[in-house]
Amino acid sequence: MVKIEVTLISSDGPERESVSFEIPKEEWTQLVSFHDEVERLRSTRFVQNERGGQISFTCSVREPLRSNAKLVDFEEVGTMLLRLRPFVLNKEAYYFHKIKNILKRRLDHRAFCMHIGLLDDGFSLKSMQCKISFDGQGRSPLSVAMVMDWLNSYEYHRDPNKRKAVEQDLGILGRDQNGLPVILFALVDMIQSILDLDSLVETLMQVESGARSKIDCPSGFLT
Repeated sequence: MVKIEVTLISSDGPERESVSFEIPKEEWTQLVSFHDEVERLRSTRFVQNERGGQISFTCSVREPLRSNAKLVDFEEVGTMLLRLRPFVLNKEAYYFHKIKNILKRRLDHRAFCMHIGLLDDGFSLKSMQCKISFDGQGRSPLSVAMVMDWLNSYEYHRDPNKRKAVEQDLGILGRDQNGLPVILFALVDMIQSILDLDSLVETLMQVESGARSKIDCPSGFLT
């Protein structure tokens, strides 16, 4: 077992609590490997330059609604999507929810559970959906199901049946660069959740090595 002992400190109050957790060595090895893999994603130009999808719309009484998307750097995006794959496909060892579930199970404390829950909402696009109403012709493009169907249609598996469904659902949003700009718009939140989950893993690694002994927590995360 790998033992984690750390003091949690409220960022705006006097509350503090010393906690300890045990993580099986095989799961710890998986977490460390996850961190190494995320570093490859973090190093891409797409992530380093904080790219995303940009799309606007025009309409008039004489012309139908049209979408206008900023041209995507396909080489930059292609590298990012390749390195993103281990975190979004559910059969992969570093699939977001697999790593999240390890941490949620082993870090059995309100502060960690609340933080991990927020990251889960980000990856599942729930946070984005609460802020933005963005509908296509069918399913919302701001949904994990749509994003994954797009990835499996155009990048990972080249599934023609999924591609047909994606094209139908996206409607005019799919006419610009096969809908990539709007998919990237959604992917930004998913990627950020992966990076933030990795930041938690990195913090645990620092605690385990003795380089860190305290973790600041937002107000309300400590009981």
